Amino acid sequence: MKKVSDYGTSNPVVARTSLQAKDLMQPFGLGKEKEDAIFEIYFNEVQTRLIRCMEMSNKICDEIKNNIDEMKKNGLQTQSQGQVLHLPHVTQLTENVEVFLYNSKSALRDIAKIFMPLFGKKFDHSRYNEISDWAKVKFGEDSNLHRLIAANQSWIKDVVGRRNAVEHPSGHSGQLHIYNFELEENGLNKNIVPPLWHRN
Repeated sequence: MKKVSDYGTSNPVVARTSLQAKDLMQPFGLGKEKEDAIFEIYFNEVQTRLIRCMEMSNKICDEIKNNIDEMKKNGLQTQSQGQVLHLPHVTQLTENVEVFLYNSKSALRDIAKIFMPLFGKKFDHSRYNEISDWAKVKFGEDSNLHRLIAANQSWIKDVVGRRNAVEHPSGHSGQLHIYNFELEENGLNKNIVPPLWHRN
Protein backbone atom coordinates (compact mmCIF):
# COMPACT_ATOMS: atom_id res chain seq x y z
CA MET A 1 0.00 0.00 0.00
CA LYS A 2 1.07 3.58 -0.53
CA LYS A 3 -0.54 6.83 0.46
CA VAL A 4 -1.42 8.84 -2.65
CA SER A 5 -3.52 11.65 -1.13
CA ASP A 6 -4.08 13.59 2.07
CA TYR A 7 -7.83 13.32 1.50
CA GLY A 8 -10.22 10.42 2.00
CA THR A 9 -13.69 9.66 0.70
CA SER A 10 -15.27 12.13 3.14
CA ASN A 11 -13.88 14.81 0.83
CA PRO A 12 -16.48 15.57 -1.88
CA VAL A 13 -13.88 15.68 -4.67
CA VAL A 14 -12.50 12.27 -3.73
CA ALA A 15 -15.98 10.79 -3.22
CA ARG A 16 -17.29 11.98 -6.59
CA THR A 17 -14.23 10.87 -8.55
CA SER A 18 -13.84 7.47 -6.90
CA LEU A 19 -16.70 5.72 -5.09
CA GLN A 20 -19.54 7.64 -6.71
CA ALA A 21 -17.97 7.38 -10.17
CA LYS A 22 -17.80 3.60 -9.76
CA ASP A 23 -21.38 3.43 -8.46
CA LEU A 24 -22.71 5.53 -11.35
CA MET A 25 -21.20 3.17 -13.92
CA GLN A 26 -22.75 0.00 -12.48
CA PRO A 27 -26.25 0.17 -14.05
CA PHE A 28 -24.93 0.64 -17.59
CA GLY A 29 -23.19 -2.70 -18.11
CA LEU A 30 -20.13 -1.12 -19.69
CA GLY A 31 -17.91 -4.08 -18.91
CA LYS A 32 -14.84 -4.21 -16.72
CA GLU A 33 -12.41 -2.90 -19.33
CA LYS A 34 -14.38 0.29 -20.01
CA GLU A 35 -15.20 0.82 -16.34
CA ASP A 36 -11.53 0.49 -15.40
CA ALA A 37 -10.48 2.94 -18.14
CA ILE A 38 -13.04 5.53 -17.02
CA PHE A 39 -12.18 5.06 -13.35
CA GLU A 40 -8.49 5.48 -14.17
CA ILE A 41 -9.21 8.84 -15.78
CA TYR A 42 -11.33 10.11 -12.89
CA PHE A 43 -9.23 8.71 -10.05
CA ASN A 44 -5.68 9.25 -11.32
CA GLU A 45 -6.08 12.37 -13.44
CA VAL A 46 -9.22 14.41 -12.78
CA GLN A 47 -9.21 13.92 -9.01
CA THR A 48 -5.65 15.23 -8.61
CA ARG A 49 -6.49 18.36 -10.60
CA LEU A 50 -9.74 19.06 -8.74
CA ILE A 51 -8.09 18.61 -5.34
CA ARG A 52 -5.50 21.21 -6.30
CA CYS A 53 -8.30 23.56 -7.39
CA MET A 54 -10.07 22.98 -4.08
CA GLU A 55 -6.88 23.72 -2.12
CA MET A 56 -6.25 26.97 -3.99
CA SER A 57 -9.89 28.04 -3.70
CA ASN A 58 -9.97 27.31 0.03
CA LYS A 59 -6.68 29.13 0.60
CA ILE A 60 -7.81 32.26 -1.24
CA CYS A 61 -11.34 32.30 0.24
CA ASP A 62 -10.10 31.69 3.79
CA GLU A 63 -7.60 34.51 3.54
CA ILE A 64 -10.21 36.90 2.13
CA LYS A 65 -12.61 35.98 4.94
CA ASN A 66 -9.91 36.38 7.62
CA ASN A 67 -9.00 39.82 6.28
CA ILE A 68 -12.64 40.93 6.21
CA ASP A 69 -13.22 39.59 9.74
CA GLU A 70 -10.11 41.46 10.92
CA MET A 71 -11.36 44.71 9.35
CA LYS A 72 -14.78 44.30 10.97
CA LYS A 73 -13.22 43.65 14.35
CA ASN A 74 -10.41 46.23 14.41
CA GLY A 75 -11.18 48.60 11.55
CA LEU A 76 -8.61 49.74 9.04
CA GLN A 77 -5.13 50.48 10.32
CA THR A 78 -3.71 53.91 9.48
CA GLN A 79 -0.61 55.94 10.22
CA SER A 80 0.59 59.52 9.69
CA GLN A 81 -2.64 60.91 11.20
CA GLY A 82 -4.79 58.91 8.83
CA GLN A 83 -2.86 59.91 5.70
CA VAL A 84 -1.65 56.33 5.10
CA LEU A 85 -4.06 53.42 5.00
CA HIS A 86 -2.94 49.82 5.44
CA LEU A 87 -4.96 47.71 3.02
CA PRO A 88 -5.55 44.04 3.71
CA HIS A 89 -3.77 41.70 1.34
CA VAL A 90 -4.12 38.11 0.14
CA THR A 91 -0.63 36.63 -0.12
CA GLN A 92 0.41 35.03 -3.40
CA LEU A 93 -3.01 35.78 -4.91
CA THR A 94 -1.80 35.90 -8.53
CA GLU A 95 0.24 32.70 -8.21
CA ASN A 96 -2.62 30.82 -6.55
CA VAL A 97 -5.19 32.01 -9.09
CA GLU A 98 -2.90 30.85 -11.89
CA VAL A 99 -2.44 27.43 -10.25
CA PHE A 100 -6.23 27.17 -9.89
CA LEU A 101 -6.77 28.02 -13.57
CA TYR A 102 -4.07 25.65 -14.78
CA ASN A 103 -5.63 22.75 -12.90
CA SER A 104 -9.19 23.74 -13.88
CA LYS A 105 -8.38 23.69 -17.58
CA SER A 106 -6.36 20.48 -17.17
CA ALA A 107 -9.27 18.78 -15.35
CA LEU A 108 -11.63 19.74 -18.17
CA ARG A 109 -9.17 18.32 -20.70
CA ASP A 110 -8.80 15.11 -18.68
CA ILE A 111 -12.58 14.66 -18.27
CA ALA A 112 -12.90 14.77 -22.08
CA LYS A 113 -10.82 11.57 -22.24
CA ILE A 114 -13.82 9.49 -21.08
CA PHE A 115 -15.31 9.78 -24.58
CA MET A 116 -12.68 7.31 -25.82
CA PRO A 117 -13.68 4.33 -23.64
CA LEU A 118 -17.37 5.25 -23.86
CA PHE A 119 -17.73 6.01 -27.58
CA GLY A 120 -14.34 5.36 -29.21
CA LYS A 121 -13.95 9.10 -29.85
CA LYS A 122 -10.70 10.78 -28.83
CA PHE A 123 -10.75 14.27 -27.36
CA ASP A 124 -7.48 15.40 -25.79
CA HIS A 125 -8.35 19.04 -25.31
CA SER A 126 -10.73 21.30 -23.37
CA ARG A 127 -12.61 22.70 -26.39
CA TYR A 128 -16.06 21.58 -25.37
CA ASN A 129 -17.69 23.48 -28.22
CA GLU A 130 -16.14 20.84 -30.52
CA ILE A 131 -17.34 18.05 -28.23
CA SER A 132 -20.81 19.61 -28.22
CA ASP A 133 -20.83 19.76 -32.03
CA TRP A 134 -19.75 16.11 -32.22
CA ALA A 135 -22.47 15.03 -29.75
CA LYS A 136 -25.08 16.97 -31.74
CA VAL A 137 -24.16 15.13 -34.96
CA LYS A 138 -23.69 11.73 -33.29
CA PHE A 139 -26.74 11.68 -30.99
CA GLY A 140 -28.95 14.55 -32.13
CA GLU A 141 -29.62 18.09 -30.96
CA ASP A 142 -32.15 16.95 -28.35
CA SER A 143 -29.95 14.22 -26.87
CA ASN A 144 -29.19 14.52 -23.15
CA LEU A 145 -25.44 14.48 -23.80
CA HIS A 146 -25.53 17.33 -26.31
CA ARG A 147 -27.88 19.37 -24.12
CA LEU A 148 -25.70 18.82 -21.03
CA ILE A 149 -22.52 19.94 -22.76
CA ALA A 150 -24.24 22.87 -24.48
CA ALA A 151 -25.79 24.05 -21.19
CA ASN A 152 -22.33 24.24 -19.58
CA GLN A 153 -20.55 25.99 -22.46
CA SER A 154 -20.57 29.44 -20.84
CA TRP A 155 -18.61 28.65 -17.67
CA ILE A 156 -16.31 26.15 -19.41
CA LYS A 157 -15.40 28.74 -22.02
CA ASP A 158 -14.80 31.31 -19.28
CA VAL A 159 -12.43 29.06 -17.30
CA VAL A 160 -10.51 28.01 -20.41
CA GLY A 161 -10.37 31.63 -21.63
CA ARG A 162 -8.96 32.83 -18.31
CA ARG A 163 -6.28 30.13 -18.34
CA ASN A 164 -5.42 30.91 -21.97
CA ALA A 165 -5.11 34.60 -21.06
CA VAL A 166 -2.49 33.62 -18.45
CA GLU A 167 -0.60 31.43 -20.92
CA HIS A 168 -0.82 33.90 -23.81
CA PRO A 169 -1.17 37.44 -22.38
CA SER A 170 -2.80 39.89 -24.76
CA GLY A 171 -3.44 37.05 -27.23
CA HIS A 172 -6.79 35.84 -28.59
CA SER A 173 -8.19 35.41 -25.05
CA GLY A 174 -7.17 38.89 -23.95
CA GLN A 175 -5.46 39.57 -20.65
CA LEU A 176 -6.36 38.32 -17.19
CA HIS A 177 -6.50 41.06 -14.57
CA ILE A 178 -6.18 39.98 -10.94
CA TYR A 179 -6.77 42.55 -8.21
CA ASN A 180 -6.06 42.15 -4.52
CA PHE A 181 -7.91 44.25 -1.92
CA GLU A 182 -8.22 47.74 -3.43
CA LEU A 183 -9.31 51.16 -2.19
CA GLU A 184 -12.16 52.59 -4.25
CA GLU A 185 -12.78 56.33 -3.86
CA ASN A 186 -15.98 57.97 -5.02
CA GLY A 187 -16.00 61.56 -3.89
CA LEU A 188 -15.92 61.49 -0.09
CA ASN A 189 -16.85 57.81 0.03
CA LYS A 190 -14.11 55.24 0.37
CA ASN A 191 -14.73 51.53 0.01
CA ILE A 192 -12.49 48.52 0.30
CA VAL A 193 -13.09 46.23 -2.68
CA PRO A 194 -12.26 42.56 -2.09
CA PRO A 195 -10.11 40.63 -4.58
CA LEU A 196 -11.49 39.96 -8.03
CA TRP A 197 -10.35 38.78 -11.44
CA HIS A 198 -11.60 39.31 -14.97
CA ARG A 199 -10.52 39.36 -18.58
CA ASN A 200 -10.57 42.54 -20.61
